[in-house]
Amino acid sequence: MLRFIRTARIVDGRVPDAIAFAKRHVSELQANAKGVPQIKVFIDPFGEATTIRWMADYNNLAELESVMAQTMHHDAYWSHFREAFEKNILVAGSVHDAVSQEI
Repeated sequence: MLRFIRTARIVDGRVPDAIAFAKRHVSELQANAKGVPQIKVFIDPFGEATTIRWMADYNNLAELESVMAQTMHHDAYWSHFREAFEKNILVAGSVHDAVSQEI
């Protein structure tokens, strides 16, 4: 099992807006890409409290690659991120993707 984790920093004071953005973002992905598993959204309550994370589990790398290939060329999907940066909801340059493998 692989876990895809996308992390971004929220601009101070914009947590409610970031939560709304994250939910729209997940809805857009699930509506327009095939094979997308359940995506969960988390906010760190301690440490860097302005960090938001999206997590999804995939059975294998082929499933993950299929979803990533679909989203790489989907303008509406990426327009949500552009909007979040332009409206100063997420910190530009703070998005980080990671993949962890269950052992």
